[in-house]
Amino acid sequence: CCQSSSRADFLLLAPDGRVVGESVLNEYNPQENGCNFRICIFSSEFWGKGLGTEMIRYTLEYGFAHWGLDRLTLEVFSFNPRAQRAYLRAGFRVIATFPNEEGEGEILVMELCRHEWKQRNAR
Repeated sequence: CCQSSSRADFLLLAPDGRVVGESVLNEYNPQENGCNFRICIFSSEFWGKGLGTEMIRYTLEYGFAHWGLDRLTLEVFSFNPRAQRAYLRAGFRVIATFPNEEGEGEILVMELCRHEWKQRNAR
């Protein structure tokens, strides 16, 4: 993890040491005590192995339990159902949609609050 006062970056390493993914908490908003969240697994070779789910879990725990954030938001394209499913499984919910000005589909805005995260993880 690399952290500054306004962001934290996590890298996913393959067994051979290559960086194959990242997750990031950035764009800190002090009024909401929240951040933007993003994740990317760079190569399809590493998709479908649960690595993204694990990175999401780790990053959420870091943001809510260790950094003390109250809210995380993200944006995802409507034509990316794999990412949508991962975010929904983690507890995010869609709070808004807007047209994708640069191409097809829509952009979904999703949110997860600390109290919701805590409820899900108390089970």
